[in-house]
Amino acid sequence: NFYRHYSDYQRMFIKYTLSLEIKENEIIWIDLTDEQLINRINLGINEAFVKLPGYLKKMHSNLSELMVPVTQPPLKLSLTRTANGRINHTLTNVKKEIRLGCQHKDGDQLIEIDAKNAQLIFLTQMFDSDINFNNDVFSGQIYQNLADRLKFDITTETQRKKFKEKFFNSILFNENKAIVKASSLSKVFNELYPLMYGFLTTIDLEQTKASTLQQMESEFFICNLAKDIISEDIWLVTIHDALIIKEKDKNRVIQLLTETSKLFFDRAISYSIKYFNNSNIERYH
Repeated sequence: NFYRHYSDYQRMFIKYTLSLEIKENEIIWIDLTDEQLINRINLGINEAFVKLPGYLKKMHSNLSELMVPVTQPPLKLSLTRTANGRINHTLTNVKKEIRLGCQHKDGDQLIEIDAKNAQLIFLTQMFDSDINFNNDVFSGQIYQNLADRLKFDITTETQRKKFKEKFFNSILFNENKAIVKASSLSKVFNELYPLMYGFLTTIDLEQTKASTLQQMESEFFICNLAKDIISEDIWLVTIHDALIIKEKDKNRVIQLLTETSKLFFDRAISYSIKYFNNSNIERYH
């Protein structure tokens, strides 16, 4: 058997530590062994789970039906919701190679539908006046257009990932406007999308752009799309802007993604599909 079942590892293995500062610049660490206090902490964790809506509890149950290769250490079964609505769970921070190596316990083929440029799409909802930016985001061409102007090669997935990280760190999520304006990538971005550049360099939010966009992402993918998919008794696990489903449900899920996208944005989101246990297959739509 090349796979181990998550539910075999649901036993509670939580170690609590307590830090006490006994004098200036000196901290000692004490193992917390008080059974009564540990039980109170566990109760708080369980109560937080109880408060989750039914469709998220179903997603937690879906996670328990996955199996991971025995070559990988067992993963702790978990699902929590952050303050901005994002869902973190067993697979959220797992390397893609491990995630795509998982199998469903029933042997059903799994696929991952990734929305392209999701956070940039939500950015168009914060400021929709730059038509060129909007069109390039929804068509999925924005990174290629920027890379071509800078003569960067992003033909491989690794190169594309590094370029996207540079874009996010130097323009989108950098709150230091002086650094943003000094970036060579920012200068090209300003040439191509001057209206959106002006918005990003003058915006003054109560929250960071990252937090605001993540809230919008959660509203779309979790509160609406995931809820609708699971309500139809379709097996689903989300990873932020990606949907892990069984291949047999692909057509219906894509239909729901398209309908929800048109309802929110008045146009369809582009997406790619990755196949589990055959991760070299990637198809764009």
